Amino acid sequence: MLILLLQSQAENTAKIKKAGLIDNMQDLLAATALLLVFEGIMPFVRPAMSRQMALLVAKMDDKSLRTGGFISMMAGLLILYFIK
Repeated sequence: MLILLLQSQAENTAKIKKAGLIDNMQDLLAATALLLVFEGIMPFVRPAMSRQMALLVAKMDDKSLRTGGFISMMAGLLILYFIK
């Protein structure tokens, strides 16, 4: 009887963990979808300005790009910290 109870509990735990993984994957896919939507707004609305911005970014030095990337990552982590 105890063995059946432990097996049932183990199966339930595995199901819960699997469901959590699926939820996390859905969250990741939703976040990726939102990223693509936001990234596509500017080229769709103002393609010429997007092209100019891309040229400006191409001319930036590595330090400036890294600084901008770091600030962007930290802002994203801060937002995640507050919503989770």
